[in-house]
Amino acid sequence: MPKISYQAAWSPEDQEVTVIQNIRAGVSGPFGDYPAATLDEAVRVLFENGYHPVGEWEKTRFGEHWADLVYVEVPR
Repeated sequence: MPKISYQAAWSPEDQEVTVIQNIRAGVSGPFGDYPAATLDEAVRVLFENGYHPVGEWEKTRFGEHWADLVYVEVPR
């Protein structure tokens, strides 16, 4: 079974947070987009969908914020 990790990119310009799925086999790409006007909203919407930031968000020179995520499946 391939190891899967996740990252999030929040863009204040686009007002959305994108979840990126990375698979050790070299496959990666957008996995989900959620509306989020603020970084706090991005954290909330990620949490509601089972994603939890690990560590601090890092700001890029282009103004985006990135964080590593863990995914915890939420029973519904």
